[in-house]
Amino acid sequence: MVTGWVFALALAGVEPGPWLELIRKPGAESCPEAGVLAAAVEAELGRPVAAGSRVRCLIDRDGRAWRAHIVIDGDGQHSPAARTIRAEGRDCRPLTAALELTLSLALSPTARPGPEPTAPSVPQVSDGEVPDALAVRAPPARHWSVSGGAVLSAGALLDLSTGLEVGGRWRRGRMLVAFEGRAERALRARDGPATVDGWRGSAALVPCLAPGPLQLCGVARAGGFTVRSEGLEVSRPGRGLLAEAGGRAVWQLGREVGVAVYVEAAAPLVRTRLLVDGQPWWASPPLVVTLGLAAVMER
Repeated sequence: MVTGWVFALALAGVEPGPWLELIRKPGAESCPEAGVLAAAVEAELGRPVAAGSRVRCLIDRDGRAWRAHIVIDGDGQHSPAARTIRAEGRDCRPLTAALELTLSLALSPTARPGPEPTAPSVPQVSDGEVPDALAVRAPPARHWSVSGGAVLSAGALLDLSTGLEVGGRWRRGRMLVAFEGRAERALRARDGPATVDGWRGSAALVPCLAPGPLQLCGVARAGGFTVRSEGLEVSRPGRGLLAEAGGRAVWQLGREVGVAVYVEAAAPLVRTRLLVDGQPWWASPPLVVTLGLAAVMER
């Protein structure tokens, strides 16, 4: 709809009025120019912006966050107002959509129903004092990412095991949910002539709270394992199921392409006990500790 109005205004030879002053700081060059944004707002309103209105907008970027500081001087009948809006995204489109909506509401004839005394200068207005028409925030951006890395576990199977892990992650704002698959091989253990090693595979659901580089997560893991022995008169493989629940702390550097380091502690919900020649060889410990290092790529 907005695109149609912009096209109609262009055919009619209507140019956006000089009511918008837009400054794009370094890193925000992909955001629309003043003329493009002004045309979109006037198309949304269905009319030119009222004479005397003046809007100043400063756009900058901090990592994946986009920020626009808006000052509306008014049209001679209303007090100036200021507002800062923020959005996350790989490009400027979420912030642009929020800007168009914010300015359209603020400059609508019904946005400020009653006359207010003019102010000699622009006040420093806090978020709580801004009119409701300006209180618009862009919805949290949604992101998919993939990860892959290596793990070292103590107590997962035998004494130590190493493995590979791949996963997909979905983020919305500060919430993150990961789905992971892991394959591990137990380091070979020896007792006299007998040696034992094994494999285990598992899948995990990992919900996280991620306010910044530090992520705090829960872990629910399930899968299976197989163990084999050598050097015995009768060697039989052993198989079983595994289930674990615990927590994880992650430190991630970088967003679009980053590196994550984590430590995980999980309690086995299914305890395993291995016997060799009828004698206890290994049993699941109360806690499995895993160190992980993964590369993360956001899509």
